[in-house]
Amino acid sequence: MGKRRYICWDLDETIGCLRPPEANVFMRGLPKKRGLTKGIKVLLEGLRSQNISHVITTAAPREYADNVLSAYGLASHFEHVFGPDVLCSDGLDKNYLPVASALGIPAREAGDRMLVIGNTDRDGPSDSDLVFILHPTAIEYHSSVMGTVISAMLEQESWWWGFEALLTRPNKPIITGCFEGGLHKIDDVEFTAGKLLSLPWTDKSIEHFILIAGASDDYKAELEN
Repeated sequence: MGKRRYICWDLDETIGCLRPPEANVFMRGLPKKRGLTKGIKVLLEGLRSQNISHVITTAAPREYADNVLSAYGLASHFEHVFGPDVLCSDGLDKNYLPVASALGIPAREAGDRMLVIGNTDRDGPSDSDLVFILHPTAIEYHSSVMGTVISAMLEQESWWWGFEALLTRPNKPIITGCFEGGLHKIDDVEFTAGKLLSLPWTDKSIEHFILIAGASDDYKAELEN
């Protein structure tokens, strides 16, 4: 068995729609109903059985994160909760090398052992070349969508190698002003993988970038149920 790998999860709009109802008034596009992303507990437990540990990496206050995780019965699924005092020392962008240090992971091993998942580009690593899965509509889909991509990467011995393996799958090349990579499909899940170049609204450039674009209707979460 190799060294333990970690997934750094964003909290709000990734793990679930967790903000208080009054906050949603100021968050355009969010559903009014609060709750966890469908199937997230099963996904977390299944990954943990494969020697994957989970941590929360959020820009929200630590006390808020702790309260939300406890309220939804998720606290035991995460080894640590890292808030803005660790992640966001220089603004809104997230730095993950301090998280690696806190987990006892040498900086040279961070890319192999740490995967980042979030719902906005702000969740991506600004200080390191970690693999970043961006799922902007995570709360609208069943967690098995994310699970499909993660499982494909777990076939390799590190997150970096898992990313490289995705790039070798049959794909439709994509080259735009801000992205170089390809469109891929595993089962019913479509995603792009490649290099995210600097965006107009940020100086961030992400070398190992996966954008989950969509899935079949069978994967859609029924938010009103």
